Amino acid sequence: MVKWLNCFSVFFILVLIFLLLPKSINADNLSGSNYSIQFGNISIGGAPASSSNYKIYTSLGQTAAQQFSSSGYIVRAGIKYLYSIAPFSFSLSTTNINLGSLTPNSFSNQTTDLTVSFNSAQGYQVTAIETDKMKTFGGVNNILDTNCDVSCSISAAGTWATATNNGFGYNMGNLNGNTDVPTDFSASNKFRPFANAANGDSPQIVMSASPNTSSNLYHNSNRKSRMTFQISVSGAQVAGTYQTVIKFTTTPKY
Repeated sequence: MVKWLNCFSVFFILVLIFLLLPKSINADNLSGSNYSIQFGNISIGGAPASSSNYKIYTSLGQTAAQQFSSSGYIVRAGIKYLYSIAPFSFSLSTTNINLGSLTPNSFSNQTTDLTVSFNSAQGYQVTAIETDKMKTFGGVNNILDTNCDVSCSISAAGTWATATNNGFGYNMGNLNGNTDVPTDFSASNKFRPFANAANGDSPQIVMSASPNTSSNLYHNSNRKSRMTFQISVSGAQVAGTYQTVIKFTTTPKY
């Protein structure tokens, strides 16, 4: 009996010392080249479960993970409430833009509408980048990206209303009362050149929403904008069929 009590005392002292030692606790930040996960959570357990009449996702280890409500507010606490209630989707009204036969020093325009449906906790963003300048199939001849009338860049739109200032670029406009396009697209004649992957450019945000920038973030799941492509060439431009590819990346923020 004496030996058992001594062992118990030693065990108790070791546990107590362990509990009193300072410990470092870190939150998890999950990100990569094409994603960033906010509110990352590492639980002590959990797994999906389902049957013919139900489907449930569980996690163990979160503090105060439940719904709290009173007059005037509802708080949904816990990582599971950050799952999207509505499916996340992105679409273009057309994916094949044909600017037609070009007349020297005259504008040619085409449009596509961007639609984002989401209910993610921190909003979303859409970026765009071209693979390279407009080129002929063999890549021998190209059409330069626009410099606008005075100046513009891949991140700052400028006025482009003079067709003799040749090039290729785009404008963004809000639809349905949304305010999701960058503010430098303040008028229909404000254009940017596309970011160019062949030059090592980074994709640029063309549409986004967050709780800090959108007052009706959770009240409209269909966010729409219009991208207008504009091109103008000089009389010295070599005849041919020119093309490029615009890559869109849409990211929900949880």
